[in-house]
Amino acid sequence: MAGTQELVCQRKLTEYLPTISNIFEDWFVYTKLHQITIAMKRREFLGTLTAPVAVACTACMAAACSKSSDGPNNAPTPPSNVNFTVNLSTQLLAVGSSLSQSGVIVARLAAQNQPNSFVAVQESCTHQGTNINFSSGNNQFICPNHGAIFNTSGANVGGQSTGPLKVYAIAINGTTLTVTG
Repeated sequence: MAGTQELVCQRKLTEYLPTISNIFEDWFVYTKLHQITIAMKRREFLGTLTAPVAVACTACMAAACSKSSDGPNNAPTPPSNVNFTVNLSTQLLAVGSSLSQSGVIVARLAAQNQPNSFVAVQESCTHQGTNINFSSGNNQFICPNHGAIFNTSGANVGGQSTGPLKVYAIAINGTTLTVTG
């Protein structure tokens, strides 16, 4: 998780670098326009820029690394009062197949028509609400937006996430699978 946070900070910092560059460019244009001649030694010049640059960089870093847009306040609310059925004689026939319905993604993990052969989780990633996909090759749910990875129990096992996925109850009667929660 720490590596992911560092990448986010680096990505956001690059958004602020043009602003810092513009500050120096504006200062240079101003001095040329007003024909200001500054006769000082390099050490004095760098000394006068140290405080403003430090303040600008600190402000940019604070803004870039803040979690205000990535925090749990922006996490989606998983669907509640879910109650739908899936006909197993026409849907989810193959192991690894999945479908989305009512904000829930249902995936088939094994060949038997038993509740533990299926999993149903909220379809939206807990990070920013992007719809996740089921990866049948490794039985994981993956968010294509920021790379969050969830196992079939809904737990986050990699990438950005603010918490686990909500898991819904599955019941099977004959060839009818019912998802509730």
